[in-house]
This record gives sequence, structure tokens and C-alpha cells, in this order.
Amino acid sequence: MTHYAKGVACAAAGRTGDAEEHRRQFTAAAGRVPASRTVFNNTCQDILAIAAAMLDGELEYRKGNYGVAFGHLRHAVELDDGLPYDEPWGWMQPARHALGACCSSRTRSPRPRPFTAPISASMPPWPARASTPATSGACTATTNALPGWARTSRPASSGSS
Repeated sequence: MTHYAKGVACAAAGRTGDAEEHRRQFTAAAGRVPASRTVFNNTCQDILAIAAAMLDGELEYRKGNYGVAFGHLRHAVELDDGLPYDEPWGWMQPARHALGACCSSRTRSPRPRPFTAPISASMPPWPARASTPATSGACTATTNALPGWARTSRPASSGSS
């Protein structure tokens, strides 16, 4: 797993030569894991197959081979989805996150879109609609719409600290 992590890190840093070397070392190490080795409900070989597909996808993406990269990352998603249910999860790094990040960076507009109206233009700005500093407006609006939930406000400050 160390070579997987170093391979992804090197690929992300643009050091594809180093990433390929870690990929080679990862493949060699993964080949030595016995088929009988498990982590709870999952075989180590199944988990390492996800890592291999993700590493291949990240490496190909950094090389500019986007179609190949997306194929590897989609395969990683399929492998991850095919793991038996387990807690904690057999594979902790969601393959969909890597696939989504690569897809969105390829489709992102070169210029950011201008900010448009909030979800509901009739909603007052942040301080007026929040019940606590940690509550987002959307969460507050949703919570207040639920039966049995009433909007509460923070108590007025007493003026002393």
C-alpha cells in the first residue's frame, strides 16, 4: 500500500517516471499476497485490485491519456462496488472521488461562472436565517420545515464575558 500511495502522490505531482516505478513495485508486492489473505470480509487481492486500477487511472490521467484514465477509474468504481459489505469498509479511498475529480477538472470551464441568485431569493442573508453559527441556511430552512421542529434563536448575550 505504501507504493500505491507514493505512486498516486508522484503522479499528482507530475513525476510520472517515479509514479511508474512505484506502480511496478506495487504490482510486485501485490503479487506476493496469498489468495487466502483477508481483511475482515474482503480478500486482500480484491482490495489491491481497486488500488491498482486507481493508481493506473491517476497515472494515465497525469500522462494526458484521459480516455484510458477514465476507463481505469470506472473499473475501480466497479471493483469497489463489488466488495462485500463490511465495516469498516474494505477500501477506504472512494474511487468515485478520484473519478469525479478527474472528470470535473476535464470539463471545468476555463473561467469560473459568475455567482447567481441563492437557492431561494426570498431567504434572508446568513445571520437572519441561521439559528446557530454552525447551522447552514439550507439546513436551517429544511429543519424548520419538518413537523415538530421549531426555529429557535440564540439567547441574547448578557454583555459580560
